Amino acid sequence: MTLPAAGTEARVEYRVHEEPLPPPRLPWSVRGTVSASSAAGMGLDLGAGVGAWSARGRLLVPCSWDPLTGVVVAPAWPPEAGFSLSGPGATAGWVGYRGLAGFVVDPERSEAVLLDGPVAPLAAARPLDADLVGASIGCDAGFVAFRPSGTESWTAGTWFASGGLSALALAGRQDDTGGGGWYDPPSGGGERLWSALGFSGRTGCLSLGAAAAATAGLPGPDGVAVRLEGRAELSPRPGGRLVVDGTVAFGSTGWSGPGSAADGTAGGMAFVDLGYRLRPWSAGLSCRVKADETGSVSGRLAGLAGFDDSRTRLSTSAAADFETGGGAPGLDLDLRLALTRGCKAWIAGSWAATGLVSERLEVSAGLRALGPLSVEAGLRCTTSGWYARWKLALALPFAGGRLSCTAGSGTWLSFHPEADAPALTLGAALELSAGSR
Repeated sequence: MTLPAAGTEARVEYRVHEEPLPPPRLPWSVRGTVSASSAAGMGLDLGAGVGAWSARGRLLVPCSWDPLTGVVVAPAWPPEAGFSLSGPGATAGWVGYRGLAGFVVDPERSEAVLLDGPVAPLAAARPLDADLVGASIGCDAGFVAFRPSGTESWTAGTWFASGGLSALALAGRQDDTGGGGWYDPPSGGGERLWSALGFSGRTGCLSLGAAAAATAGLPGPDGVAVRLEGRAELSPRPGGRLVVDGTVAFGSTGWSGPGSAADGTAGGMAFVDLGYRLRPWSAGLSCRVKADETGSVSGRLAGLAGFDDSRTRLSTSAAADFETGGGAPGLDLDLRLALTRGCKAWIAGSWAATGLVSERLEVSAGLRALGPLSVEAGLRCTTSGWYARWKLALALPFAGGRLSCTAGSGTWLSFHPEADAPALTLGAALELSAGSR
């Protein structure tokens, strides 16, 4: 045996056999809901997801029956069915607009569509509830095709969205472009082209988005539209957050988006939303104004305030609608108080008027104090009379699902006996789900 010489290092190596790691498992989930209602009929809602892919399908059989009289309305046939599919680089089925496509369809839409950055033009939506049926393919660029639900007029084109820039080019047919005035006969429609370019970016606490679009009819009027969005997020004091949103948009006389007709009037809109939150308090103010070349101006001014801690939630809001030449402004006041611990309960009230002439006064309340059982009731007074509604709900959760049953009026019922609406509506739903943990 030979020992290492003095002053030298002894090194011993050990080799351990390593088992290869198993490949990562993709998260997955499946869910389904079977429902039945005496007012809406029967439905089946299925969904599944694997990794970044998700799919959803719905089947509805509309029918109705009165539990008290036994009168049955035969179900419509064939039933309504729809699906949606989304994953990396693909969306299909029932969809909704996003980003630059939302601007092209309606340049004066109220919600922000440009501040989220360049995105694909379509997003998956709940089947049968969305406004569109279509498909979008591609990650940073690709092809898109869609049509408004209930129509056969398709619009298709290409899109690009990357690096703060987005572009969209579409072509489609409008069956009826309509007339500019009340007595103008509708025109025969024709092919129409749209092109749009957008930009969005963020620097510090400020986000900006801008877009411009042009359309040409073959035949039909030509038009242009522009839109500018901005958002500032500030923290004037520790724990507080101030958000200011602003939008300005304009559409020319000949502008019409896919699925719509030109109204023959140039117009624009502007709105500013201001919100501040310092837990548990919050407040907001909103002003929206629309105008057209005829001098007509309409808008809405609204304010809200709230309080939300671990036990109590309070929200109040007030709004006024105005229009030049439209008489007295419309007023809306809302108040809601909820207890979120122990005996969960809420009470809400609202008042609507034109000027100071009351048109609707409503009070509702709900209570959930008996475990899975909850009860709601409401009373409404309008210029046409008194109305009431009520609802009982039972929710029984179990491992992997939930069973819920409801009984109630379903809608506001008049105190007059000649009302045609059923006085009782029954419903039940069974929800099941499973997935990886």
